[in-house]
Amino acid sequence: LVVSQGAKLVFATSFGYLDPALRVAAEFPGVNFEHAGGYKTAPNLATYDARYYEARWLAGYLAGQASMMGVAGYVAGFPVPEVVQGINAFTLGMGAFFVVLALVFGIWFLVPGLGLVVWALFGGTAEGRRGGTQ
Repeated sequence: LVVSQGAKLVFATSFGYLDPALRVAAEFPGVNFEHAGGYKTAPNLATYDARYYEARWLAGYLAGQASMMGVAGYVAGFPVPEVVQGINAFTLGMGAFFVVLALVFGIWFLVPGLGLVVWALFGGTAEGRRGGTQ
């Protein structure tokens, strides 16, 4: 719709828009497209990312400082570059003497009872705090 109104630059701002953005970019080669956090490109489709890793490093650092067990759990949606970057930053923030157990579910939304599943999978070995978006 925005292309038909004359837009020459279109931002796809959600991970789920990557494949549709690729299709539309192929249909409109004279329009530039940008996708948030994507990992696929085309001649007129580029990707961009924010510096979320900085806050995730800080979260890892604070988790390490607050940890009594030295183990933290990190639950994520999909193993895409932005998410892996966040896991790495959190782990680096925790420090060399701590363990981070990462669990990737393959979903972006909360499923009822998922918290119990996470706790069971980590076997009670990780301290947990609820928060964040992933």
